[in-house]
Amino acid sequence: MKNRVGPPVSGDDFFHRDELIERAWNIIESGNHILIAAPRRVGKTSLMYYLRDNPKDRYAVLYMITESINNENEFYRLLVNKLLKTEYVKKSYKILTFLERHKPTIKKVGPDGVEFGVSEKHDYREMMIRIMKALVLEDKKLIIMLDEFPKTLENIIEDSDDIAGRHFLHSMRELR
Repeated sequence: MKNRVGPPVSGDDFFHRDELIERAWNIIESGNHILIAAPRRVGKTSLMYYLRDNPKDRYAVLYMITESINNENEFYRLLVNKLLKTEYVKKSYKILTFLERHKPTIKKVGPDGVEFGVSEKHDYREMMIRIMKALVLEDKKLIIMLDEFPKTLENIIEDSDDIAGRHFLHSMRELR
């Protein structure tokens, strides 16, 4: 292991903090949400990488950095695209059936999964809700880790207004 300062690390370069990792899993397994808040460069993203790369048996983990997103529909579109590329979803017959019935603007279909193009008219939040409902009965629980989420909220408020920011937070609360 190399002691690195700067970008997030993973694998052998991750400084394994057993107590912190166990605490995170205890919170997740109890059904609660986690907000990791700390100063820059202390390992928040590296911890998320570790949880993503080392999930417990009954969990599938999706990690997404969201700091460049500046509107709610784009957030959900990128989240849906990322979710559909996970092994968790690619193996789900229910999701594949759902996609066949509710085709929005499909940009590409390939071995890496399905990707939707940009369509201002399509409600990607609604699609996310439908996908999540279909996944509820699957054998694993999905963990979605959002990195730089406060920046996403800040971008939405700056590009739109406080009302759009509040609406986004409310929609996220409903989704949880």
